[in-house]
Amino acid sequence: MTFSAKRTNCPSGMVCGAARKENPAGQTFPGAITMDSKYNRSVTLQCPTCGGKDFATGEDAPEVKTCAGCNRQFSKDELIRENQASIQANLDDLKKQVTADLTKNLRDALKKLK
Repeated sequence: MTFSAKRTNCPSGMVCGAARKENPAGQTFPGAITMDSKYNRSVTLQCPTCGGKDFATGEDAPEVKTCAGCNRQFSKDELIRENQASIQANLDDLKKQVTADLTKNLRDALKKLK
């Protein structure tokens, strides 16, 4: 499972920056905010029974994941639910990093206006 932040446009009427940002297709968007790849996250899901990180998917039942360590079977949704604390901790860390970076960028932009 990967969390990632992508380019977002500012809501109408808001000023997000004077610089023009370019997306990979070469299009420019005035005032667009681009998010760095440093915000991409991967969360390794673990078996709640044995802590294993390797899961097999059967050809007959691709929706069922089987832990390689203890052979416990999970649905994808169940495995995600069982790992919710780890997922939430990674999301909280990402929020802190984005908030700190946005705060720094805003301070730097305001210093340039002086």
